[in-house]
Amino acid sequence: MVDLGWSWWVSTIIAASVAVACSAGFAFARSPLARGVLATLAVEGLVLAAIAPAVMKENRASTRAMTAAAFAARADANCAALNKFAATLGKPTTPPAIATQLDKLIPAFWEKIAAQAALAPPAGKAPVVGTWMHAMAAYGGDLEQIHSAARRGDTKALARANAKLSADGAASARASRRLGLKVCFS
Repeated sequence: MVDLGWSWWVSTIIAASVAVACSAGFAFARSPLARGVLATLAVEGLVLAAIAPAVMKENRASTRAMTAAAFAARADANCAALNKFAATLGKPTTPPAIATQLDKLIPAFWEKIAAQAALAPPAGKAPVVGTWMHAMAAYGGDLEQIHSAARRGDTKALARANAKLSADGAASARASRRLGLKVCFS
């Protein structure tokens, strides 16, 4: 366990904010080196945001575990809210339209990931919740890659990122089912 002197959710918020800032910088950076550094920092921020609840010393000492049903209901509510928002953005088919859609969707996605990270895992389910969080963070990283490829108009990179998104979505769906979720990645 890690003790930084503050609650795990502070680390999650800081890491998620770094990820969002780096993602925004990535969209505007022109240098391949800068883009590589920003992409790496964005992914690292996401991973840190996702694992903070599991590794911070204080993380669950003062928070009672949720029941499996309560966890599933809260997690599904977060996903339902994101799905509802995503539905308002349409189904773009061209790279510029996809990039524009993801300009709005990606920040909302990371906001919901932070909300998911704030949920206390049900008793005995922390490893599955960790797997689920990692899969969702990978999915978010894939969205970032799609966004980048769409901004560049790189259809080959877009196809590769979409394939990885499908694989990570399937991993998220498997973990979601193990947690009894009905909306998240169903």
